[in-house]
Amino acid sequence: MNAGATAPEWASGIKIGTFTRALNTASGDVAYTGVGFKPSAIILIVGTPDAATGYGSIGIDDGTSHYCQFNNSVASLGTFGLATSFSVYIINTGTVTGLVKTMDADGFTITWALTGNAGTSTVRGAYIALR
Repeated sequence: MNAGATAPEWASGIKIGTFTRALNTASGDVAYTGVGFKPSAIILIVGTPDAATGYGSIGIDDGTSHYCQFNNSVASLGTFGLATSFSVYIINTGTVTGLVKTMDADGFTITWALTGNAGTSTVRGAYIALR
């Protein structure tokens, strides 16, 4: 169905894309557009590029349920955690979290939250949006 749920629509149901976000950016909502349809689910693969302090997460989100597996090496080297309230969880000296707030007609909006000093690296992310 189209974004307005008023008529059938035939088109590709998968969009792959990328994004970046500075870890020290203030909390807030960011809209990601250009998907070409209103997604029903998003898979997010996010991480920092730093060889010595690389952190990352792999998340799934449908705009209501938010989950991710994340690198929790700050707690104990080589460990991972499961977040059940976020689809992005980057933890180092500070924490950056994200979840899909809304599925939009041409993409999605992530609510980002910064806690503490998360450093100056830039998160690099990839997503798969599914119709």
